Amino acid sequence: MVETVLSRRPDGIVLTGCHHSALTRQRLAASRVPLVEIWDMSDDPIDMLIGFSHHAVGRAVADHLLARGYRRLGVISADDTRAERRIDGLRERLAEAGQQALPLRRVGTPSSMPWGREMAAELLDHHALEAIVCSSDILALGVIAEAQSRGLAIPDDLAIMGFGDSSYAAASFPALSTVRIDGATIGRRAAEQLLERMARPQFERSGAVEDIGFSLVDRATT
Repeated sequence: MVETVLSRRPDGIVLTGCHHSALTRQRLAASRVPLVEIWDMSDDPIDMLIGFSHHAVGRAVADHLLARGYRRLGVISADDTRAERRIDGLRERLAEAGQQALPLRRVGTPSSMPWGREMAAELLDHHALEAIVCSSDILALGVIAEAQSRGLAIPDDLAIMGFGDSSYAAASFPALSTVRIDGATIGRRAAEQLLERMARPQFERSGAVEDIGFSLVDRATT
């Protein structure tokens, strides 16, 4: 896909994520095209980077649940590199708090509510969990459905955490706790950075990194 885009000789590229194969990174670095990587975080961007730390999200979610007394956590996650870094942060913070076990179920992409419910059933059948963390809000809706079908009180019997703060998260019942990312700001800043770079007479790599952060939205499921 990168080769196809570069063959069009674009004036600028916006690329989601910043963890690439060595060949892709080499090809982009040599292209002399202004590039903004988004929706991720790295100390070594190819050019410009605007995003947030998925690892920090995982740690923040762990802190949120630990502060509310939840100790036995499970995870349902899409098979995605950025979601994996959130799991790493979650696992790291739990280990620091003395919690070692973190049962995990992975699903394909795109995620779906049925997958969330199916994986929640597997976790709850085999583990005495107090909370389930999901890599997306849609998976979390499936967990809510499975918990309610078992007569579990949310969040007293089971807390549930999503990611993304989708439009339906606040409207679910109970309202879903999740992590909000300011995607509009990421997009606007990416456009501004590209326009500024394209206006310069000479090409040069920037190395600029902008962390827009995230916010944890505490609703009824935690």
